[in-house]
Amino acid sequence: MNNGYYEEAREHFGSILAQVPNADYVFYGMALLNSVTGQSQDCLTNLARAIELNPKNRLQARVDNDFQNMVDDPRFTELLYPEIP
Repeated sequence: MNNGYYEEAREHFGSILAQVPNADYVFYGMALLNSVTGQSQDCLTNLARAIELNPKNRLQARVDNDFQNMVDDPRFTELLYPEIP
């Protein structure tokens, strides 16, 4: 994914999920990939699942520059900062 091989990364994530369906790190990685490729709804869905499986992913996502494409989306802010009304 870091080298721009997005489709290969997507396939790799799918292979891992077939073996470990609740791998939070895979959902987090897919959310990053979705962010980088401009798929905002899929990003939110995958990030929400990653956070559900491991709440520490919320803290990681707050400082992860790979989510730069999502910072202006209010749904992203609500997902990362649910405690703010």
